[in-house]
Amino acid sequence: MRKIVTRIAPTAVAVAVTAVVVGSGGAYAAHLITGKDIKDGSVTSADVKNGTLGKADLSSATQKALAGATGAKGAKGDTGAKGAKGDTGATGPQGESGVVATDTASFKNVTVEALGGSWSTGHTTVGTVDLDAGTYLVAVTGDFYKAADTDATPVLQIQLNGADTQVTAYTAAFPTGSVSGVDDDNNPSGLEQTASGYGIITLDEAGSVSIDAFGYNGDRGSEGSGDFAVNATADFVQVTPAS
Repeated sequence: MRKIVTRIAPTAVAVAVTAVVVGSGGAYAAHLITGKDIKDGSVTSADVKNGTLGKADLSSATQKALAGATGAKGAKGDTGAKGAKGDTGATGPQGESGVVATDTASFKNVTVEALGGSWSTGHTTVGTVDLDAGTYLVAVTGDFYKAADTDATPVLQIQLNGADTQVTAYTAAFPTGSVSGVDDDNNPSGLEQTASGYGIITLDEAGSVSIDAFGYNGDRGSEGSGDFAVNATADFVQVTPAS
């Protein structure tokens, strides 16, 4: 019996393979390649398209390693132009006056009894003033005049004493000249010397202060004692009340 051998043409084989591949193409497309399909360490720089990796694709450590060093401090910039002047603000309310009270005391034609020697034993008390507790701005003035004929030329002193404080003022040496006397209003009518002193006194409690007068001769003698008189004035401005 004769064996029959069938030959298949190469072209037919190629067509058959193609049909199998095309027929099963959907199954291959449905299977995407993931990291599990790639062997660790097998992807190299050559496998990545240049310029396709962004900062977000890099680890924090890598991003930090790629950061450059801090640059040098830049030069100071030029001073900016002066801004426009702002509008004037509204006027605030008027504050309260710092003055609590005022007082004035006057003493007329008081004879300066003693000149020379010690202040403590020789001064003349011109007058006293009662004050409430508080702090005061004080001005004391003595208008001295020659009340009798004398050649004495003393330096005369007016002083306010109180609350462990003294406010003192002196005249220049009294010049020689005729007796001044006083007019009908008890004001000196001739030669005068004036001394004014200013200060601050504080009374912790109500009390009195004194206005005193005294005088000194160049030789520290007593010539002219009782020959001079003074009109004294003391002004008080209370700036703090009693505590």
